[in-house]
Amino acid sequence: MASIHKRSGVWHVYYRQNGKRIRYSLETRNESVAKDKLKKIEYELMTGRHIRPQKTLLIDFLKDFLVHLENSISYRHYRNRRSHLRATFGDILPELVDHAPGTRGAKPLSMALNKTTISCQYLEDISPAVLSRYLGGAIAQLGTNLIQSCKGNTACHVRIRDPRP
Repeated sequence: MASIHKRSGVWHVYYRQNGKRIRYSLETRNESVAKDKLKKIEYELMTGRHIRPQKTLLIDFLKDFLVHLENSISYRHYRNRRSHLRATFGDILPELVDHAPGTRGAKPLSMALNKTTISCQYLEDISPAVLSRYLGGAIAQLGTNLIQSCKGNTACHVRIRDPRP
């Protein structure tokens, strides 16, 4: 009914459900653990209780998280946390996006300020590589903003020194 195979050192389960082939990782490198999980999956398939792991939509997660924050912390702290979420996920969740002042909804504030945002559809898609790209882009944007603000400003002198020998 179901079988397990090792791919890149990690065990995956394969089975057919309603004529459709399904494969997903068991998230283990240990064969005996994989066999135990296989037995559990086969039992659940026979009894009709097996529910395949599904990805969580990032929008749904953020909405639930905002409700949780609103009910568990003070309004001041909620606004602060929400502003951090807006800067990071503003392009994903319309409820977080504030519009640039005086534009009547023309452009989201994050786009108006050319901020880098994380744009993933699923919570599980946020990996270390995605975070690294986001942080790298955010740091590059901060550097660009610093250079732009210093141009033509005689009071602002930024000098990069060579390391001392």
